Amino acid sequence: MTFAQRLERTQLPRRLLGAVLAVLVPGAGHVVLGYGRLGWIIAAASLLVGGAAAVCAMMCIVKAFLVLGAVYIFGTVASVVSIFALPPGPQLKDGLRALWPVLVLFLVIRGASYTVQTWALAADYAQDGTLRPGMEPGDIVFSRPGVPDPQPGDLVVVEHPSVSGMRYLRRVASVNGDVVELRGDSVDDKAVSVPLVTRAQLRARALFVFAAAKGTNGVDRVWKPLVSAR
Repeated sequence: MTFAQRLERTQLPRRLLGAVLAVLVPGAGHVVLGYGRLGWIIAAASLLVGGAAAVCAMMCIVKAFLVLGAVYIFGTVASVVSIFALPPGPQLKDGLRALWPVLVLFLVIRGASYTVQTWALAADYAQDGTLRPGMEPGDIVFSRPGVPDPQPGDLVVVEHPSVSGMRYLRRVASVNGDVVELRGDSVDDKAVSVPLVTRAQLRARALFVFAAAKGTNGVDRVWKPLVSAR
């Protein structure tokens, strides 16, 4: 048996392509290998677990979020490995029309990801030491876009009024109509000095610290809801 015949028999080129696609779009790799139904099942399970993890993060159910996140990662790795473990699948029909489910899966998965990042969860980081000891510079937090009703003590993500795209974390000190006063505005040299902002500049409400800055002790702040931090 020639090398080309072995490749065709084991479907190795298709498996390699499927493994790459499975990392980007769960289930797409199995469609390429010829297991269309299995691909849709994997995609549905991925969306279900990922959506549940996002809901738990938004509700600050941190332990459930971490467990579901671990299940999602493990499931993705298992699906990629299964691409090489499954027996050779049926031959796909000639032409690009046979791969239309891959395009559909890509649009569904990426659309869900965009929806979560735009309306459910965002990642921000502490740029300075204003919020010590609850947060250290470089800490990454998960936040929920939108602050419809800011209250004193809320930890919010604020957009700088004059620097486009610059976001920073601050504690709300008081709310007077449309004007919001921020607390702890100038602790160190890197602090952003904008003590008064409008409601429109409040972009998100911080939920919990997801990753501690490198080289710091995150025992007292990592994976704890920030709504209770003081």
